[in-house]
Amino acid sequence: MTGPMSRIEMAGGLGVGKTELCRALAESFGYTSILEDLRQNPLLESFYQDMESMAFPSQMVFVCSKFENILHADPRKANIVDYSVVNGRTYATALLRDKDPEALRLITESYDYLERQ
Repeated sequence: MTGPMSRIEMAGGLGVGKTELCRALAESFGYTSILEDLRQNPLLESFYQDMESMAFPSQMVFVCSKFENILHADPRKANIVDYSVVNGRTYATALLRDKDPEALRLITESYDYLERQ
């Protein structure tokens, strides 16, 4: 594959089989699978203990991890990921829209940047 990297994103709720589908498609078609590991977010446990104060920092960790995945993806191959930038935006909006519009603006701008990559 030449030109810009192709990225196929899986969208769906937790535990619906995105990772399994991602692996199966990658194996069947020779794609590179990029899997999100929620355990890599060091703020996730703190988020569930105090959603209001930890919403922005925990969401930024997710944005940064997605950006890192995109940076390290093989630009010569189709990459299939078991997460979706659209889902990330949706979660951030639900968490921050009414509580911290400025934080939501920063996350939205970050996702806008990611989508251009």
